[in-house]
Amino acid sequence: DKLLEQVEPFKPDFTYNRMVSSLEKLDDGGFRVTTDENEVFEAKVVVIAAGGGSFQPKRPPIPGIEAYEGTSVFYSVRRMEDFRDHDLVIGGGGDSALDWTLNLQPVAKSVTLVHRRPEFRAAPDSVNKMY
Repeated sequence: DKLLEQVEPFKPDFTYNRMVSSLEKLDDGGFRVTTDENEVFEAKVVVIAAGGGSFQPKRPPIPGIEAYEGTSVFYSVRRMEDFRDHDLVIGGGGDSALDWTLNLQPVAKSVTLVHRRPEFRAAPDSVNKMY
């Protein structure tokens, strides 16, 4: 909530549940960003606020898990349709885990969220939607 208060004077636009599919440097020094939904944004500055693990997966310490990565174990969602009618288990209690749990519910056959604590470390709005 405090972050939203801090950025309010700048009147930012927000786009949610998208992945950047390309980043192009323009002749004028700016950038063109294209999303997985083919939305195009142009800006002078691009901030990558990806959080820990966004570029390098946070692998659980399970021997042999690498054999299942990309077929049964995923660290990101590129296309929600890939999970249509599947039974899913999502591990975590932060923003990404809750966001994907909520977003995949209409697509998946079932979604189970597993977290090691009784409380979540996610945005209050997402936490409220879980109950």
